[in-house]
Amino acid sequence: MPFAEAVAVLEGRVLHSGSFADVSADLAGRNPIVDDSFVDKVIVPGFVEAHCHMLEEGSLSAFPWVGAYARRAADGTTKPGCPTLAAALDLMRGADAALADPNEILVCLGWDPNMAGGEQITADVLDRVSTTRPIFVLHSNGHLGVCNSALMALANITRERSEEGVMRGSDGEPNGELRELALTLVLGKHVHLELDPAEAAVNASGEALQRMQRAIDRAKAATTWNEYETQDDLFHRAVAEASDNLLLLTLFDQLNDVRRAVAWGSVTRETVQPSANHSSFAEHDEIAAAIANRDAGAAYEAMRRHLGSVAKRLFGEV
Repeated sequence: MPFAEAVAVLEGRVLHSGSFADVSADLAGRNPIVDDSFVDKVIVPGFVEAHCHMLEEGSLSAFPWVGAYARRAADGTTKPGCPTLAAALDLMRGADAALADPNEILVCLGWDPNMAGGEQITADVLDRVSTTRPIFVLHSNGHLGVCNSALMALANITRERSEEGVMRGSDGEPNGELRELALTLVLGKHVHLELDPAEAAVNASGEALQRMQRAIDRAKAATTWNEYETQDDLFHRAVAEASDNLLLLTLFDQLNDVRRAVAWGSVTRETVQPSANHSSFAEHDEIAAAIANRDAGAAYEAMRRHLGSVAKRLFGEV
């Protein structure tokens, strides 16, 4: 990717870009004013953004892709498209076979029935891949997702559910499709897209580790739940920052807004502050220790246990 240290601008027009030395030499005799206000920032060219969620797309590119068209991942590789339902199911079967843990949720992205001959994915279709492993497919628009029967059972999505957006078949039973806010029945509870502590274990700087520890210490000292939740946010954001992945950090910020509005906003507290043995304290310590030890596997597992513990406390689900 082309990179420049300096950009020369005159009356709103870019004259030149390149190394600072080259740009300065080209402007010799013009007495340029050096503006270093962006010295620690990245300036990108202007562009017209057609609501394509570019940053999220880059962050989510690690998941199996079942879109009809080929897509370029954040690492520069190209993932082939799945132009038919049969092709998408074949890709899912391969992804299922590649997962060592039989209980790990298989998450795939990009399905768009409008680009695949109108073929729809519902729970019974995903059950052709597996009836035991939970499977979740997020549509390319990000507003719809589909669960197989195993994930519906895990998330307690039954006929009795009254949430708007839980779609049903002609028999009145949920068909696996979730729309809009109904997605929160699985997102943030069972399906986690927001951050990768393994990247943090590889890339975390000393300053990032200090931010994590500071948030941990302040959370333990919190005298109210609001104060604790602020520090909890800062800890998780510090983990995202430590990954040194701008795409991941942007995605975390957006998903965290939803998480706070939907999850914490519905919680009734029985105490004024967390107890001294609040389970998240030890879980945060474990995550931070694994990252500090550069143990990517341990960091991933520690975060996974923590998210499962939070889901169980908030929603009574594992």
